[in-house]
Amino acid sequence: MPESRAQGGASEGRARARDAEPRPLTGGSVEDYIVGKQVGQGAYATVCFGLHKETNRKVAIKIYDKYKLMDPQRRKSVRSEIHLMERMRHPNIVIFHEALDTPKQIFLVMEFVGGGSLHHFLKKRPGRRLDDQLAKRIFFQVCQGIRYMHERNIVHRDVKLENLLLDEQGVVKIIDFGFSTEVCRHGS
Repeated sequence: MPESRAQGGASEGRARARDAEPRPLTGGSVEDYIVGKQVGQGAYATVCFGLHKETNRKVAIKIYDKYKLMDPQRRKSVRSEIHLMERMRHPNIVIFHEALDTPKQIFLVMEFVGGGSLHHFLKKRPGRRLDDQLAKRIFFQVCQGIRYMHERNIVHRDVKLENLLLDEQGVVKIIDFGFSTEVCRHGS
């Protein structure tokens, strides 16, 4: 990909991504989804593949078991994650659809990003390296997502290859806002 397209054509790419962005799901209940196989695991949550029954749209469902959230700070962190994700809409940040609360679990329903992590992508590459043009394109997208967050006083605090997913078109999506926080700007 030519450098001018990776950088200069970014506004065109953002406009196309916005136009192609699916409408938010209307659910409101865990029964509105088919919860499938596990696709990820963290210290406090499991991520499963899901399907919205009404639209057949693929989703990722992050499931927090409430018994793992006994610590008040951990519960506050989950509430913060939901609040921050609700505020963001950017082509390089995973789309948040809804949060569902049940007696035993909290479900965060998000866009499914099927291309795998940047970590997995690099492991498959010869010498675990990217050519310069691809590296620039990926790095530019990561920077665009981070800039968007920082403009909203949101700090991710856990940017790593495993938290950068690629969709089927090679678009970078930043995921996992569990450690994210909102900061106050100096002078505000």
